[in-house]
Amino acid sequence: MVLHKDWKRFALAGVFAGMGFLQAQDMPTVKEELIIKGSKADIRVEETTTHTVVVTREEIEAHHWRSLGDVLANLPGVSLVANGGDGKLTTVFLRGAKSENALVLLDGIKLNDPTNVGKGFDFGNLSTSGIERIELILGPQSTLYGTDASAGIINIVSSDGQGTPVTDIQAEFSNEDTARAMLSHRDQVGPVNYAVSAGYYDSDSISARADALESGLEPETDRYQNLQITGKLGVAINEKLDLDVHLASSNNKNDIDTFDGDDVNYRSQYKQNSIGAVLSGQWFSEAVTQSLHLGHSTLDREAEDEVDVRHPDDSSFATYDGSNTMLEFRNRWVISEQVHVILGLSHEREQAESESTFVSAWGTSVNTFDEETDTSSAFAQVNLSMEQGFYGNLSARHDDHSLFGGESTWDLGLGYLFPSQTRLRAAIGTGFKAPSIYQLYAPGFGNAQLQAETSEALEIGIQQALLDERLQLGLSYYQYDFENMVEFVFDSDTFESSYQNLSQAESDGFEFWADYKDKRLNLHASYEKLDAEDTSAPTAVPLIRRHDDKATLRFAYRFDGPWQISSDILRYGDSLDRDFSVGDVTLDAYTLVNLAVSYELQETWQFTLRATNLFDEEYTQVLNYGVNGRRVFAAIRARF
Repeated sequence: MVLHKDWKRFALAGVFAGMGFLQAQDMPTVKEELIIKGSKADIRVEETTTHTVVVTREEIEAHHWRSLGDVLANLPGVSLVANGGDGKLTTVFLRGAKSENALVLLDGIKLNDPTNVGKGFDFGNLSTSGIERIELILGPQSTLYGTDASAGIINIVSSDGQGTPVTDIQAEFSNEDTARAMLSHRDQVGPVNYAVSAGYYDSDSISARADALESGLEPETDRYQNLQITGKLGVAINEKLDLDVHLASSNNKNDIDTFDGDDVNYRSQYKQNSIGAVLSGQWFSEAVTQSLHLGHSTLDREAEDEVDVRHPDDSSFATYDGSNTMLEFRNRWVISEQVHVILGLSHEREQAESESTFVSAWGTSVNTFDEETDTSSAFAQVNLSMEQGFYGNLSARHDDHSLFGGESTWDLGLGYLFPSQTRLRAAIGTGFKAPSIYQLYAPGFGNAQLQAETSEALEIGIQQALLDERLQLGLSYYQYDFENMVEFVFDSDTFESSYQNLSQAESDGFEFWADYKDKRLNLHASYEKLDAEDTSAPTAVPLIRRHDDKATLRFAYRFDGPWQISSDILRYGDSLDRDFSVGDVTLDAYTLVNLAVSYELQETWQFTLRATNLFDEEYTQVLNYGVNGRRVFAAIRARF
């Protein structure tokens, strides 16, 4: 029998991981209670009824993940593709759903781009600098967050200043014109704690287009620069009242390429800022906790393409400005130790404006729009928590959109924990997605008559704890149905275009995983299978850029001494992409291996040597767009 090279690499990695596992058998159990902030009820991760994954700062540091995309690529239910190298447009599909069905939050503030065609999020522009943890909650979350969360949420929690004061300085360089620097500090003084972080990334390694040589010109590298700053302030006003304030800013400059090939002077700039505050306390009764949440995020994008050799008559310039403002009031009522109730009211305003100018041999065209939408919402959730036996949640929500009216959603989740530490769970629920401002009002093809996209989802799962809870085995099966999806339609008879509620899609699959954790070794292995199809036509068609399967193996091992080693191995199955001249094209499966070795000196200094794409795999994520080959990084960190 001949093994495919992908599985040979998995086998080799399994040998190393197994050696660490055998050496770690005598280590004591490590138990850490993880509370899911994205649930709004602060429930334990063990009592979530849909597949939920938490990635801590310790795991991010152990694997040296530098961007949000690096983290998500290793998580179940995620297909991630990028239009080029560092910082280029990066899209995430949760369990086969559209990228805009995933809601991204930073400390509770929505980051999805209100100026984007579908209001999706670009995962290429957020680094792990200043991040404490990342929560991936799969399954519809519209009952808690409304629109854009029908496939799940990605909740990012920034670092705060509680605990021991720490200053962290890092610098990293690679063999391909890539550098990174980070500085952070956190401290606590009496009732006040604070944390600040600044990270800078500069990469000038490859061209975004893989087919650059076909143009007959020497390809140019597409530079990417990112400056990210986060800050957090917490104040214990008194024994019953707390105030938390969050600030974040991301400023990116990017050289990009056009859809038709390498472009030497096509550049973009992306700025996103967010500010939020939470005032919480037991204002009237110890059984009821009230909290007032305010959030505001802004996004500014620019794209400029001047005349060049390949485009002697064409130039373009476009600006996009958007904002999201949210005000929410929550009541959390502790009826008993087992039963908690959440009641909430919220109001959200989205605004988007753009101006684009295109100059060609046929003349100049200018398109502009400036619109906004408002959504008022009410929601409720009942949570049941038990040490043994049943647990679960029941939620309902109603959203009133200023344009298309009301939309109601609900979900029900139940679980049962047996004395044998076997956990069964099941969840069923609905979600919705409001059409974006662009789809509603874009000049020439916006449609103000669009209705909301709706969805239904079912998930069942089983999980088993073994070896004094050091080993966790789990299996999830899910089904999603999406209706009334918005689609861009071109009429060949009238030559008119518009957005219409025409499409429907289905996805189903399973995720199997195994986790082992003790004080020395963290080991994770998973395999998932996905079938995602557009079912609008009589014959279903596979959705593009969704991998049909995915396998992950990663481990981090701390030796009895100053040395640490970590590796993550990802095998992505086949996927389809679309070439409008020839039709659908199959993109082959591939395996990526990343490896890092670190040495600690006196608990203050850490020196790291790591390699990404260790075996220099040639692969394609998006048709005609480039990917990085093998890169080697050297890093130094001082923590005191």
